[in-house]
Amino acid sequence: MELLGWPAMKDLDRNSNLWCLGTAAVKELRSLSLYGEAGRQTADATNEDSLFNDFSGMAQTALPLDQADFNRYHHGGKVSKQAQDHVRACIKYAEDDGKPLTATPELLRRLEEKLGRSA
Repeated sequence: MELLGWPAMKDLDRNSNLWCLGTAAVKELRSLSLYGEAGRQTADATNEDSLFNDFSGMAQTALPLDQADFNRYHHGGKVSKQAQDHVRACIKYAEDDGKPLTATPELLRRLEEKLGRSA
């Protein structure tokens, strides 16, 4: 969501290339072998609309808190770096497991480029 500028879900373009790439990355991560059959089934059920509905549901549940504003604040700085480190670990896990990822590293590369960091 950081690459999209932390939009409110009602303002998100579900057909954008970036949302589609993000959805593909979520599918990749959910399908890692460490999540077993439940992860595979969840990955199989993940698409642009289902992910949008997941996030929209969380935003609705969080009301009256504005989840987009909260995420913009909370996921900046330290938490953003921790999340990137976690994604790097997932990429390595997948490589070590013989299942290299494609969407996830590309999404991370774009984020690091936006933030002015290197992989």
